[in-house]
Amino acid sequence: MKNKTITIVIFLLFLSAIVSPIMSSNDPPVDDDQSISIIYVDDNETSSWYNATHVKTIQEGIDNASAGDIVYVYNGTYSGNITIEKSINLTGENKNNTFIKESNHENGIEIIVDYVNISNFTISNRNNIWYATGILIKSNHTSISNTIIDNNKYGIHIRDSSNCQLHNNTIKSNNPYGIISYSSDHLTIFDNLLFQNDCSLELRKSNHCTIIRNQFNDSHQGVHNYFLSGSNTFYHNNFFNHDEFHADSTYTNQWDNVSQSHGNYWDDYNGTDANNDGIGDTPYTISENNRDNYPLMNPWSITQGNSPLQANFSITPASPSDLDEIQFNDTSVDYDGTIVNWTWSFGDGNSSYEQNPSHQYVDNGTYTVKLTVKDNQDSTDTITKHIMVTNVRPTADFTFSPTNPLINQTIEFVDTSSDEDGMIESWLWNFDDGNNDTNESTNHSYEKHGSYNVTLNVTDDDGAMSSKNVTLIIRESNQVPIAKNDTFSTNKNTAIWLNVTANDSDKDGTINVSSVNITTDPVHGSTNLNDTTGKIQYKPDENFDGKDSFTYTVEDNDGNTSNEATVLITVIEPNDSPVADFTIKPANPYAGDTIYFNSTSTDEDGTIEEYVWKLQDVSSS
Repeated sequence: MKNKTITIVIFLLFLSAIVSPIMSSNDPPVDDDQSISIIYVDDNETSSWYNATHVKTIQEGIDNASAGDIVYVYNGTYSGNITIEKSINLTGENKNNTFIKESNHENGIEIIVDYVNISNFTISNRNNIWYATGILIKSNHTSISNTIIDNNKYGIHIRDSSNCQLHNNTIKSNNPYGIISYSSDHLTIFDNLLFQNDCSLELRKSNHCTIIRNQFNDSHQGVHNYFLSGSNTFYHNNFFNHDEFHADSTYTNQWDNVSQSHGNYWDDYNGTDANNDGIGDTPYTISENNRDNYPLMNPWSITQGNSPLQANFSITPASPSDLDEIQFNDTSVDYDGTIVNWTWSFGDGNSSYEQNPSHQYVDNGTYTVKLTVKDNQDSTDTITKHIMVTNVRPTADFTFSPTNPLINQTIEFVDTSSDEDGMIESWLWNFDDGNNDTNESTNHSYEKHGSYNVTLNVTDDDGAMSSKNVTLIIRESNQVPIAKNDTFSTNKNTAIWLNVTANDSDKDGTINVSSVNITTDPVHGSTNLNDTTGKIQYKPDENFDGKDSFTYTVEDNDGNTSNEATVLITVIEPNDSPVADFTIKPANPYAGDTIYFNSTSTDEDGTIEEYVWKLQDVSSS
């Protein structure tokens, strides 16, 4: 009894060391106000030792536990057919001395709830029954670690599950499968030893799984990707001495780590390593669409201990320029703990300790960016990537004047090019008549009429180039614009806006409406010119009616002035309607009387020329 007490005390002192590595991304959900209890299991104790938290069978311990609790199993041999329906941590005292042996066609352990962690057991088939399964997983976020799985039909069988982890396990002598996964995605399988199985790992309808740092050896088959299993990643695995194949894959999978340029070790690889970098010079072919592009020349060191820490990162934008502030996104993973430190070196003398820093480079170039991460168990991993920061090309542009030049007329070309991340250092003008110029801005004239493609090429201080092309039409002579006379009318005392250029024209250019110039003013009114639109407001003098006029000229886009055009305005006296009225005599006639109708209608601005009388009998019987 004293020894057991010592064991319990030691277990409590080092509980965090045992459980913490397991309880990471697969931690069972626990309410904030819920404390974690420990249920102890021992199959060989006196009756006084047993109570609700000290039990004899593993199933009883699970039944007495709550979500998040720890079921701790002392060394001994325990029956299988265990069902886990609670999110718990089930751990043995020592994997070499804590046995779960299934019998009678039973599973050793069946997990049907999410967030379960199992560690430190040996699970085997007691009577070598062919149908028995060591661990059947039908849940998500389940972790199996530090466990020996041997002599079963299926060592570990995963069905319809996701985000499960298998690490630091020894999986041997299972027939037909050491691990079989069916319709399960995002599994992580690392640091396991798999040997003497018929097939060590088979994936069926299982995708996006990560299989790294495992040793596959001395089995009939190593890895079999079968039946709709693709997009799985394999690297840092060792493959030795398989009867049929190391690996086979019907669907496309990734057999190396591109960012690290590392693949797997294959004992039958016969390629060379000319530069002695430890990576084979030619790929290792698995199947038609599957190959390891970076086969290892020597076996990878498989250490069953702290789970692999993998540094990685991405950048946004993916192809940055020296004007971009680059966002560095940490995508590192720690499969059994947490990352506590990030050290970035940006390759330009700057660094950061943020998880997701941002950084802008002052100049273009290729920079070596290094990220080193450290986890809560002081393990570190480093990844190095080369970031290409591009130069922003300059923008070539220019103006020229006049816009419709003539033969032998001097044309002014003005450079308006720009470079956002530097400066323009050289200019090359090509005038398409055999002449060039290297000044920033320049003048040029043409001796012949025709069409010319003028090109400006600019080069910035990083050697990047840009060009702008404009087609010039050189004319023999310029024709003056034509201004035509206009006629408008308005009522007396009413102002009117006149679009005098609407009927003007220029045969070899365009009318510049803002150039309208009134050359003579009206006699019986005033004008108001809109300098932008060229429209003119005419306002007749008060109470004037009759005819009035003024003249104007206009220019074309080359500055040539038109003839003088006359604008005639007729100011009309408005016609007021007549007022109809009449009298009758006698004022109150009787039947048979002769009635005299006398019009008293008036027209203030004229005479009444027509009368229409309508007599209607409206009497009623």
